Amino acid sequence: MKYTTQPNDPYRIFTKNGYAGLINTDTKEIIIPSKYYSIQTYLIDDNNRFYECTDKNSSTFLFNINGNLIYSFSKGEFLKKVFIYNRKTYILTNTPSESKKQNVWEEIQLTDNHKLFRINRNEKKLLLNYPTIKINNFKNIVYFSNEIYDIFNQSFDEIQKGFFDLNTDNKIVFKDFDNVFYRNHYIPNKNEIWIKERNSQTKKLNQYYDKVLDSTLTLKTNPIKNVKEVYPNYFIIETEKGFQVSDFNEKLTSFTFPYLVPLLYHSISYSNDSFNRKENFNDLFVFSNEMQSNDSGFGGNLGIIDFSGKILIPAEYNNLKIAYIYYPQTPSDEFRKFAIENKLNKYYYFLTRKSIGNNKAEYSIFNEEGNLIIKTIGKIDDDYYTRFDITSKEPKINFYLNDSTRTFNLKTKELIDIKKGRINY
Repeated sequence: MKYTTQPNDPYRIFTKNGYAGLINTDTKEIIIPSKYYSIQTYLIDDNNRFYECTDKNSSTFLFNINGNLIYSFSKGEFLKKVFIYNRKTYILTNTPSESKKQNVWEEIQLTDNHKLFRINRNEKKLLLNYPTIKINNFKNIVYFSNEIYDIFNQSFDEIQKGFFDLNTDNKIVFKDFDNVFYRNHYIPNKNEIWIKERNSQTKKLNQYYDKVLDSTLTLKTNPIKNVKEVYPNYFIIETEKGFQVSDFNEKLTSFTFPYLVPLLYHSISYSNDSFNRKENFNDLFVFSNEMQSNDSGFGGNLGIIDFSGKILIPAEYNNLKIAYIYYPQTPSDEFRKFAIENKLNKYYYFLTRKSIGNNKAEYSIFNEEGNLIIKTIGKIDDDYYTRFDITSKEPKINFYLNDSTRTFNLKTKELIDIKKGRINY
């Protein structure tokens, strides 16, 4: 008998005579007998786990932690998701089938056939059967659609898209779904979907997220007025004085500006891999005392402010970026010390550009607290960037501009080298 290695877990997959089973190594109880070619574990939590077992005939079965058979899969059917909601087990399966497109290419392709089941003790209830079913991260709201790829053989009048409620088994279908939900965001702590509709005739988008689909699938007016934009952690409301930020507990910022956008959603706010590290910037916003003429921020000067109202960078710059200290090698002790002393502990910094006339600009680096590290002047460049030299005993930084590449000593702020044109690192 051979066990798979799962430290501190008494439930072990074992093999005997070439077949797999499941055993509780604490009690020595055989949970699933060793007669399967493969066993895959789906861990929900410590008390809820499932085992997908395939036998020598390629038949597949789903067992729970007690070894009870939950579901037997039909031929070609496979498990997409298993989850627990309100102490009941749900499984989502898919059985793709071949369909022939009736067009000039005569292509053969797979059409999905999803099924959602509720398993409660010995009961198995089919809740939905549609080509598309998405669980997402909603608590009780399930999206479904009967739209298939073969739109040449499907009338638009036949297309159904909507939501299903796991609490009541009710569903709601929207004939004009794509316009009603043209822009929508799920709000986790409210368990509802905020909606910005588009007019199906004029195709004009509503100005605000003024509709809500609540957890009971009731479509109603959003009680929060003038919601202009919605982001994962905040939303922006429009007031007579400008734009204001609110979290989803409806805590408002003390400030209002004509231009106000979360830092990571300001279109030129990132460089390198900073966009993949959103956790650092949830409380930071780009603001301006002037309306912006376009998304790139060239209509007015920009700054950075946090949710508490602390201005990290004043609204004096016509270009803002986030950049990271790149660590391809082990940094020198001197650079580590410099980073700690200059509040670069989070390994990111702000990079700004301020036009000063005569086709010239001031380029500056600020640390995470908004303190100036170093600045230089060069020709206006939209594609400017910087790179720290982390291995040198005298910490250095390079400014890469179209007209020159400049190297500074970070401690003394001295310009120690300048080369004509941009020298790639």
